[in-house]
Amino acid sequence: MSDFIRRIILTALVCLAAVSCGKDPMALQIKKIAEMDFLETTTYELNYLTRNGPSEYEQYKPGKRVLLYSGVARITAGIDLSGFSYDNVEIDKAGGTITVTLPQPMISIVEIPEDRIKKEYEKVSPFRSSFMAQEKEQIKKDFEDELRKKVIPGLGIEDEARKDAREFMTITFNALGYENVFVKFKDER
Repeated sequence: MSDFIRRIILTALVCLAAVSCGKDPMALQIKKIAEMDFLETTTYELNYLTRNGPSEYEQYKPGKRVLLYSGVARITAGIDLSGFSYDNVEIDKAGGTITVTLPQPMISIVEIPEDRIKKEYEKVSPFRSSFMAQEKEQIKKDFEDELRKKVIPGLGIEDEARKDAREFMTITFNALGYENVFVKFKDER
């Protein structure tokens, strides 16, 4: 008996044992999905350049101070599956159709690794003091705030996460024998 046939027989026996013990393969798969907790579907790496903005008193001081940083920001989006259950699945066995309802995608990680931040340019006029460490840190913090408020909403990363989650769920439930898999998101008509 070939190794391939042995594997098929073993797989069939495992499935038969699961069914005979009252274990629903769909319930097992849904439990596995919920155990994933968070499905990271999309990650973007964004190269950026940021500079110091003038403080409210900067305009009254003679000379200029300019500081430019470059770096890479890593942004990850996905689906929170911690609350996923059988209630999120509608099955039409006769039509071989399954409808899965998922929560809306969300940004899970905005990471700006310190080792990927580089000072590109610094110029301080003779009449001005050098940048202090806390000012440099404030520039980095201001960039992260701007990234979250202005840049990320325009990237389309949540749309990409939605598309990737649909693809993941379609492949998962096609493997269970469902021909038509529909994935919708909460608050989506």
